[in-house]
Amino acid sequence: MGMDVMGASPSKKCGEYFRANVWWWSPLWDYCRSVAEDICDEVEFAYSNDGDGLDDENSKALATILLDEYKSGRTKQYEEARQAELDEIPMETCEWCKGTGHRVWHSDKTGKKEQDFAGELLTPEQMEIYVNVTTRECNGCGGKGERKPWIAEYYFEAEFVKEFATFLRYCGGFHIY
Repeated sequence: MGMDVMGASPSKKCGEYFRANVWWWSPLWDYCRSVAEDICDEVEFAYSNDGDGLDDENSKALATILLDEYKSGRTKQYEEARQAELDEIPMETCEWCKGTGHRVWHSDKTGKKEQDFAGELLTPEQMEIYVNVTTRECNGCGGKGERKPWIAEYYFEAEFVKEFATFLRYCGGFHIY
């Protein structure tokens, strides 16, 4: 899933469209709220694709704040502090393989549906039902049996904030789809 942010009345090409997948959008908007809460609170559904957004005046005001933060170096400091916090988050047991590092995949006798029983041993009854049993390295943890929590998969970079601020300056207001 991603956020297609469309300029309402762009004055330049860079204000027509801004795209962020869900892994980038949430931290970006969280940052915007941290530096311009009053403006960002105007967007009730910022984390959905409902068409909410800001008008031209608020878009430009947010752009100004974001560019000031970027130029001052505070956005980069935020990026580094956030990454340091994420780096300190302890690993947890992989939810997909239950810590085994592998997943058991098999198809039913018709071969129609491949199923995954994470980290489970097959019972004799299951063995009668399923064929083509294979064990594969877990793609959730790369076979390690543990992984960082999902929050660590959400990305933030100061340069992305600068790109968004440029979009905001020239979008004429925006809607999130």
